[in-house]
Amino acid sequence: YIFWGLFYLVFLLLERFVIKGRIPRGLTHVYTMLVVYFGWVLFRFENLKEVGTVLVGLFGIGTASFGSLAIRTTFVGNIFFLAFCVIACTPLGKTVKKHLFLLAKKNMAAFYVYEAQEAVLPILLLILSVLALIGNTYNPFLYFQF
Repeated sequence: YIFWGLFYLVFLLLERFVIKGRIPRGLTHVYTMLVVYFGWVLFRFENLKEVGTVLVGLFGIGTASFGSLAIRTTFVGNIFFLAFCVIACTPLGKTVKKHLFLLAKKNMAAFYVYEAQEAVLPILLLILSVLALIGNTYNPFLYFQF
């Protein structure tokens, strides 16, 4: 936990004193996602050999390269989930909601659509999350491993 905290401390200090204002706004989001993602990899594994194997595997190097049948099957089986995740990591949803809200102020039909999505979307996402968890045969809570 100490090294994980130090990892994020280094990046917070870099962002605050070195990077701030030097990276375009769109790239700061990508930068943040990469730092968090690699931080989770560091937190997940117990020794550096496993971390090294996973980091090498993330770039398609090693025993399970991007061309292997297992990787292709997993990718094809999760293509819609991956597309949703890529879109969810962008400000697209916030922008669409903002424009729909502005349109709802002027148009009654848009108001009903806005109110319906405000009521239905959280319930739909909760149901999809529960279904995704049910689909996994064994999904232990991360902190139970320690």
